[in-house]
Amino acid sequence: MGKALLNHDENFFKDLAARQVASGAHYIDVSVASGKADKNQEIKNMEWAVKTIQEEVDKPLAIDTTDPDILKAGLKNHKGQAMINSISYESLDRLTAFLELAKEYQAKLVALPTTDKGIPPTSEERVDVCMYIIGEARKYGIDMEDIYFDPLVLPISVDVNNSVTALDTLKKIKSLSPRTRTTLGLSNVSFGMPNRDVLNKSFLLLALKYLDSAILNPLDEGMMSFLTAGGALLGDEKMRADYLRAFRKKRAAKKKELTEKEEKAVDEKKANEIKTEVKEKPEVPKPEEDKPEKKEKMDPIFESLSMAVQEGDTEKVKELTKKAIDDGFEPEKILDDGLMAGMETVGVKFAEGEMFIPEVLKSGETLKISIQSLQPYLKEDGPTYKGKILMATVEGDIHDLGKNLVSMNLTANGFEVIDIGINIPASEIIGAVKEHKPDILGLSALLTTTMPEMEKVINLLKENNMRDSCKVILGGAPVSEEFAEEINADLYAENAIEAVSVINTALAG
Repeated sequence: MGKALLNHDENFFKDLAARQVASGAHYIDVSVASGKADKNQEIKNMEWAVKTIQEEVDKPLAIDTTDPDILKAGLKNHKGQAMINSISYESLDRLTAFLELAKEYQAKLVALPTTDKGIPPTSEERVDVCMYIIGEARKYGIDMEDIYFDPLVLPISVDVNNSVTALDTLKKIKSLSPRTRTTLGLSNVSFGMPNRDVLNKSFLLLALKYLDSAILNPLDEGMMSFLTAGGALLGDEKMRADYLRAFRKKRAAKKKELTEKEEKAVDEKKANEIKTEVKEKPEVPKPEEDKPEKKEKMDPIFESLSMAVQEGDTEKVKELTKKAIDDGFEPEKILDDGLMAGMETVGVKFAEGEMFIPEVLKSGETLKISIQSLQPYLKEDGPTYKGKILMATVEGDIHDLGKNLVSMNLTANGFEVIDIGINIPASEIIGAVKEHKPDILGLSALLTTTMPEMEKVINLLKENNMRDSCKVILGGAPVSEEFAEEINADLYAENAIEAVSVINTALAG
């Protein structure tokens, strides 16, 4: 790294920055400290590094230095809002200089609870330093949300309570100044200990509840996985999306590797085959009717609508729908070739493991809202009506995610869906069948203990002479096709995508 900096190796720095951003980094830390006393050279290095990295990536940089002049060199060459890493109370003069630069360049700050005596031993003393820095920052009009406090964890190899002190500091900062952000340098906690990787990841999970960010190596896949997984479990929607994206990326890499191995094996097999001479046969033109029909060229706006549904971008769908209407496209065509086509792709991707439940639900909600915005333009009879489906989760079972996915997909495919909810007694389901007269009754169960309720419903349908007028489809994790046949259900679907196909076939036949 040092050699690359001294030689101003553009390729090295740009490649490193690009890999860090691709791995999920939100800020890239830039330090030009060389261990030498040539300050002028470090100023030039900082200017060059900031310009070079920002030519490659559009993420902001954290200017990492203790020298105000080197800091200014980085800030003045930075495009957008940079971050200063870091300020402390070791020197009032330096604190003042850094705060002045933060105000001048509208930079964010990483703040450390250190004084001229070092790092305070207790969480109370560290919080006092943090609150002092907050007070000074307010004098310069710096927004509290632009300050990130790092509690500075010390190694547990020295004192087993060092990690506890850091966690307690984070908790107290958040309690006293909720708008202030927090961050944490992780690796120091494990210094001098074996199996450091495990300790670092465990410490991250313990701290996540109080963290707004973390200082870590984004190229460490394991650490990034723990960060996004932990964030998702704590209710961070962006972290959940990052977790899913990282999983897809990893699986795609494995799939590519497997494909390359298979292709190599095929090539080697061909190379080892004995070549035999064959007479060339004159090429016989294919009959005209065998030629594939040219597909009608689709307007790009339908592809954009489809993609917006897949991405769950409600605002974009509304905007594109309005544009398509203004451009004179038929509302039914917008619905079928744009919105419905997008949801069909979602279904395929879900079935193939390319999309996951949170994304499918988001796309479904987007489709629902987009159809509502399109409804005033549709003909009175609306999209083609395919049939009426009554959905219920049987008594004793409060799970509804699978049922909701099925309902959403059926609705998107032109069915009228009546969902009467979860934990519904058999007698109540029969009453709903009598009232709504559905073509198909969908029963869901996620517990093996509630599966007998499905047979109870089917038997009650028979007792009420309703068995011939209403087909029954079963679904749920513990339910199998064999079980469905055993209790005389008409249909079975393994998942929400298959349910649409099964029901379509049943009603068409």
